Amino acid sequence: VLPATMPVKKDLEYTAHHWREPNFEPWEEEMGLHFYNMLVQYTALTLGSEFALEMGDGGASEFYRSQAKELGQFIRENFLDPKIGIRTSSLVTRGLGYKHSGIDVTPLLALIHTYPYQKLISLNELSVKKYISTLTDTFRELYPVNKAYRNLGVAIGRYPEDRYDGYTTGGKGNPWFLATIGLGEYFCLSGDKTRAGAQFERVLFHSDRTGRLDEQFNDVTGFMQGARELTWSHGAYLTASMRCGIANFRRR
Repeated sequence: VLPATMPVKKDLEYTAHHWREPNFEPWEEEMGLHFYNMLVQYTALTLGSEFALEMGDGGASEFYRSQAKELGQFIRENFLDPKIGIRTSSLVTRGLGYKHSGIDVTPLLALIHTYPYQKLISLNELSVKKYISTLTDTFRELYPVNKAYRNLGVAIGRYPEDRYDGYTTGGKGNPWFLATIGLGEYFCLSGDKTRAGAQFERVLFHSDRTGRLDEQFNDVTGFMQGARELTWSHGAYLTASMRCGIANFRRR
């Protein structure tokens, strides 16, 4: 049996014992139980169980496997609905007070970030397809920039009620590069290369055409704003490019 203080095992032990406790989602705005966090935790425990077995730690392996099973059941029972897709992105215990739609891009990010390691939720199952359809339709109608350039893919933001404009939390949310290209990555992974290409075109159109990607682009003008050269924006683009076989930015 490996000591519980060893690297990797220490993190797995913490996850296995505390996944039921409320925490913050990737936007660091709401406390609760979140689809993104829980799917990542499920994936970690599943892989951790296999790793522990390889390391000869059978007891830990069985414990992680049992917790992953419980966590997987919790995710399916509380977040997925074959009729409406993903019921909500979070079970909030302390929230913003104005985020009511339950629509958020984080479930999409969870699915692509854990692919192909988690086997709990298929990218092509009905609940996911319904969620993707709702997400896409919502932002297509929300942002004027989508209506202005209908030949491009759909610009996607964090969630419809977003008030963070890249500078203050009292404005109006905009499309995010990482969310927009994340949808493109999903289409690649699910086999829809045409729609994936359109998402890349949208991102490239709103970039500075030399490789720079900021945090957001304005929902009306289309110009970049928010955190300059956000690392996550570049990371999301590179990951999607590798998975879709698209290597570089193109100048226009």
